[in-house]
Amino acid sequence: MSTSPIVTIGQIKDMGFRGIDGLSDSLMDLCAVAATDAIQLMNEPFIYIAPAAAGAESYDGARAHGDYAEWISLDQRPIISIISVTEDGTALTFGSDYTAYNTKDVYVDMARGKLRRNGSLWSPGYANIVVTYRAGYATEQDVPSDLKMAAGALAILFYRASGSIGIQSAQRGASSVGLIYELPDIYQQMILRHGPTGRTRCR
Repeated sequence: MSTSPIVTIGQIKDMGFRGIDGLSDSLMDLCAVAATDAIQLMNEPFIYIAPAAAGAESYDGARAHGDYAEWISLDQRPIISIISVTEDGTALTFGSDYTAYNTKDVYVDMARGKLRRNGSLWSPGYANIVVTYRAGYATEQDVPSDLKMAAGALAILFYRASGSIGIQSAQRGASSVGLIYELPDIYQQMILRHGPTGRTRCR
């Protein structure tokens, strides 16, 4: 889980939530971390503050996306960097600029977390496409403002819950995710829209 909150105490105070006068900064800091962890747990394997190391993930080639198998939706987004893409054990060339459509095997849509096979379809198979990449947000400053707002609202819920059940209980496992569903729907939608895209399996 994340140890770096996606919203700071100062930002939470600036959001104008009611009933937070005189809150404890030290407890609020724990609640901000708890909110980040709960959002990440709900949207696993999405990583908000990106790790230093890149991870490798396997995808099904056939029917990667839609009827024509041109696109693969990566589990995590936005993409920070692609390290390698292999298809049936063969390394492919890739790029994210306009010329990549014509000069590379794979076009990378960094913001949407998608890979497009240029000039052909992905090779049919199960887990035959391996992508090594880094994704998420490099720093807290890169996190979208609506996601910070939702994290701030959730941190306030943790703060209020801590008075009756304690912060450690409020942080624990599924109960922490449960607090997300106590948020107004608008905040829940903010969280979900930034979650993982998921993947389409072969049929």
